[in-house]
Amino acid sequence: MTYIMSDVDGDIRRVLEGDIERYGDVVKTYEPVVRAVLAAMVPDASQVEDLTQETFLTAYRRLKQYQPGTHFKAWLRAIARNVAL
Repeated sequence: MTYIMSDVDGDIRRVLEGDIERYGDVVKTYEPVVRAVLAAMVPDASQVEDLTQETFLTAYRRLKQYQPGTHFKAWLRAIARNVAL
């Protein structure tokens, strides 16, 4: 089975190959999604910034666990929900 690699999958592959700066593109793209998930879950709006950073740090540490070709946004939202809890 073949699939077309999404832009985010390509970015992640490059990050895992050592182009760490490419992760900034991932953060810029998905930061609004993560903020929205966290804002819906966390009553204290002042915590959203810290939890957003924690979400992206956790995702970066677990990047090798992401399966290319799956839904990156859903994977990242799950991490954000776990961080919020």
